[in-house]
Amino acid sequence: MKKVYLILGLIGLTLVTGCDTEIDRAQVSQAVAPVVSATPVAPSVIVLQEETAENIMLKLNWSATKYLNESVAGSVIGKYTLQIDDTAEFTDPEEINAGDALTYQFKGKDLNRLLIEMNFATETAHQVYFRIKSTFFLEADVTYSAVSQFTITPYSTYIPPVIPVPAQLYLASGSAVEGGWLNPIPDSRKFTQISDTQFELIINLYANSNYELITSADTGNYTPVYRLAPGVTPSAVVYGGTFVADGNGYPLNWSSQGILTPPTDGLYKITFNFQDATYTVVAQ
Repeated sequence: MKKVYLILGLIGLTLVTGCDTEIDRAQVSQAVAPVVSATPVAPSVIVLQEETAENIMLKLNWSATKYLNESVAGSVIGKYTLQIDDTAEFTDPEEINAGDALTYQFKGKDLNRLLIEMNFATETAHQVYFRIKSTFFLEADVTYSAVSQFTITPYSTYIPPVIPVPAQLYLASGSAVEGGWLNPIPDSRKFTQISDTQFELIINLYANSNYELITSADTGNYTPVYRLAPGVTPSAVVYGGTFVADGNGYPLNWSSQGILTPPTDGLYKITFNFQDATYTVVAQ
């Protein structure tokens, strides 16, 4: 079995072939590891913020690994891998393939996303460890840089919903659905929560009728109630628009108005999204 090493020397290109002997492997195992430098200089405290999400918050540079002997530089057949972990032992590191590059930089938003994906809690300072893994030819032919340590605080990317998300949601109406006013409201008019902020209901609707949404099967409990804002033309938003919360103690003080069903009787899917306070009505 032959292994081919491509070596870039100071005097040009040299192609070296030889048997995969224990001597060859020993030379690889004695490689001079890459030396990492960082901006900011490690160890350092990095506080990530949404305002600086596009800024370069961390840049790592490293020297080329020297294989076979200390005068030969370059991972010319292999690759560099950036490893990140929450311990200096790198028991389960996240890896980023850097190819044959000798540098890698993080914008604030990218470093923040990485830490969140690694389950680092936001708004909390964490010790984060970085090192360079250099692979020469086979996966067994590796060497590692020294560990660089940073104290990094990620920020939360959570955007609060425009309207607080209720625990449950019901369609209330005396004219838009079969059966009229019923108390308690039957489960056939109860929305299904399909995500953290979205609710969905597939139901037969009568045309040109008013409905609204409440958070309880008890029709005596109308706070909050979800309807249209004052000034909106209901007939213009039968297939979708924005909604508001109203009820006792709410700023609108019961000035909101009911939502109008489409102009044709039929089966419809109604979706309400509290993240941006929008809704859609789609014929089925």
